Amino acid sequence: MNKQELAAQIWKGANEMRGKIEAGNYKDFILGLLFYKFLSENEVKYLKENLGASKEDLAAEDVKTYLIDNLGYYIPEENLFSSMMGKDKGMNIGSLSAALSNFNLVTLENPLFSNIFRSLNAGLMSLGENDATRSQMIVKLARLIDNIPMKNARGGYDVLGFIYEYLIGQFASSAGKKAGEFYTPHEVSELMAEIVAYSLKDRERISVYDPTSGSGSLLITIGKAIEKQGKSTDSIRYFAQEIIEATYNLTRMNLVMRGIIRDNISTSNNDTLRTDWPRNTLKDEPLLVDAVVSKPPYSLKWNPDGMAVDPRFQNYGLAPKSAADFAFLLHDLYHLKYDGILTIVLPHGVLFRGGEEERIRKQLLKLNQIDAVIGLPPNIFFGTGISTVIMVLKKSREQKDVLFIDASKGFEKVTAKNKLRARDIRKAVEVWKDRKELEGFSRRVSFEEIENNGFNLNIPRYIASSEEERSDLYSLIYSGIPKEEIDALQPFWNVFEGLKEKLFDQRKDGYFVLKENAQEILENFSAIIEFKKKVHESFEAFFPFLKQKLIAERQKISQSLAFESIASEILGQAEKLPLIDKYEAFELFSQHWTEITNDMEALSSQEGSEVFGEEQRQGKPDERNNPELGKEEITSYGEASFQLGAFVRTFIQERYFPTKLEELSSAERNAELAKEELKELYGEIPEDFEFDSAIDQEKEVFIPKEIKALSKAIAKDEKAGLTLSESQEFVKKVASRISTVDKTRKEAKKIYEELDGETSKKQQSLTEEEFEEILTNKWINPLVKSWEKMGDDLVFNFSEKLSTLQAEHSSSFIALEEEIKKTSDELSSLLSELQADEIQSEALKTLQELIKE
Repeated sequence: MNKQELAAQIWKGANEMRGKIEAGNYKDFILGLLFYKFLSENEVKYLKENLGASKEDLAAEDVKTYLIDNLGYYIPEENLFSSMMGKDKGMNIGSLSAALSNFNLVTLENPLFSNIFRSLNAGLMSLGENDATRSQMIVKLARLIDNIPMKNARGGYDVLGFIYEYLIGQFASSAGKKAGEFYTPHEVSELMAEIVAYSLKDRERISVYDPTSGSGSLLITIGKAIEKQGKSTDSIRYFAQEIIEATYNLTRMNLVMRGIIRDNISTSNNDTLRTDWPRNTLKDEPLLVDAVVSKPPYSLKWNPDGMAVDPRFQNYGLAPKSAADFAFLLHDLYHLKYDGILTIVLPHGVLFRGGEEERIRKQLLKLNQIDAVIGLPPNIFFGTGISTVIMVLKKSREQKDVLFIDASKGFEKVTAKNKLRARDIRKAVEVWKDRKELEGFSRRVSFEEIENNGFNLNIPRYIASSEEERSDLYSLIYSGIPKEEIDALQPFWNVFEGLKEKLFDQRKDGYFVLKENAQEILENFSAIIEFKKKVHESFEAFFPFLKQKLIAERQKISQSLAFESIASEILGQAEKLPLIDKYEAFELFSQHWTEITNDMEALSSQEGSEVFGEEQRQGKPDERNNPELGKEEITSYGEASFQLGAFVRTFIQERYFPTKLEELSSAERNAELAKEELKELYGEIPEDFEFDSAIDQEKEVFIPKEIKALSKAIAKDEKAGLTLSESQEFVKKVASRISTVDKTRKEAKKIYEELDGETSKKQQSLTEEEFEEILTNKWINPLVKSWEKMGDDLVFNFSEKLSTLQAEHSSSFIALEEEIKKTSDELSSLLSELQADEIQSEALKTLQELIKE
């Protein structure tokens, strides 16, 4: 089971109990228990690795002191998650409450852990009316997470940490309007993180601050993005401030579970606007950081009274009482180093609202501190459908313009929300990096132009929509495709030279008509054939590189570095191909990457150690399967490949046992057919059927046990020469069908077991080359094929575009008017032939005149 499946299973199980738990506390219970499990397992692991001790040694006072000094907390042996779960009836209200109280007491002086379980402990009383019912609920909740492994064998993947963040996202998506208080969608966090990571890529040590940290997911994503630059996360110092205590606890838990060094985490549970933090206490001055990232609550009402002298807002002004958006921005900017970077998510209104906000915006522009404005799709955040933007700011900039990026149209719809795709994020980040101008997407705008627009930063003022519909009155009246529509396809005419002249006839009035055999022309046009071939060959040549990175180096390179290495290569490769959208090629890779990383993690999980580790490489094939060797010495290439799921077994069966696989398919088809034929008999039951006990009317099925017993009795009657009733004859027929079902099922089961045994045997003896063939077929071949198909898809979409153009411009008002006249004349003629009395004839005459008009 991969990480997504495991997390989804836990969410499903927890969700079944949701109605029994106070909605406001539900999140605290699940995430709090998950965190307590992490702390327990982390303590035991740390004890073993650093002191060579076990959990039985936790009672020693020197061990307790050592753990408090080095981990920042201490959990006695009897309070460990595993110890409480190991009791006769499992964890209960008394043991859990005592454990949480003890933890809070031990860590009272440690700001990272102080009172971190206070809200969880206080909420335990809401789990039921008495201790017995509360304990039942605690046992159910604890069992959901009891079997989650903390880390994989290679230590590079934190299972608990992933599940924790997954659950936070799930809570956010189902929490309605309050979700925005504690969670920023991962895709938005990733876009901000990539910008920050690139900006700071040359720094050895980095400090990052989120003044409205929520669950801490934005800070976590920043760390991952910096890690992709080849840096250790130990080089990052995190600062987080959050006003709501329960949400503040989420921040601390999330950061700790990511394995971040304790000294690299600084947190504060305060009102950001009222309590200026972080501060350098030694010098009593504000602490400045390399990057500030935030998504403050949108247009929060605040009280600016007395804040005019606050150094954070001096020289800029105070945000209005009705919207603290710019107050948060100025706070963020205040704590930014001179060469740092700030990214902040704000409602779209901050770009153009007047009054105090306009004055602040004007000052930021005059000081040249606004670097970029990135418009996001609507309905992308939980709890609100309003349009939002990411503003990028710096205190010191070389450029004198502002880069506008309209990323509002690139997304996919997931249920009721819009979601940025990997390609949308990559495109926006690369355009920001290069300050590239793309028609309808991005544009650099000078200070003078912005000044002329009254310091209004509304994106549509500077980037015209590329989706504006063209209208041509002449074409509407006389039909024909306008030249402008043909010219809009110029990139295709540049690549497929001479195709335009082959496809269209140009009328005397300058308008175009698509030829009837256009499809045939497209299929046989040499430049198109050559284009498809070039796309195929280009991506096919990428095969050896992928095999090297994904298979040969899969143990030597981190997943994040492998991803970036392949992504850069594929973007560069796709950019060389005309017409091909390099971001579409990147999207295809990104989609496959999820499956690849799931498999990599499964291969190195606790359940199956890495197949081709150094110890296993040393054994020869015949030694690996020698029954005389001790169990500990036998290593199998097939053992961990089970973790790749059904694909490995399917591949082995298709590759080595195709005949047996076909036998199984045939047997399963026969069994299914027999089952359907039995089911059909239910509709043929005689009206006066005598044996109701043989039928389950609710499920509309026969009861095999009863049918078989009746069949034996009927056989005796038949042997005695008795005449059988209609019901008895029907039972005989049903019994025969049931016998066929049993026979075909047994046959299918027998073949399945034979094939399963042969598959397992082969799986245990797979060579490295054979296993790499499996990975190649699963990871690389589908990816290369999806890339190769891009050329075919592009030509198909081009063909569809041409057909649509012709359809849109094939009819005209004149032709329509002629058709109406013809129909009117025909109707008038028919009316003339009708026979009627004097009064009705007068009415028909009037109707004819109306039709002619």
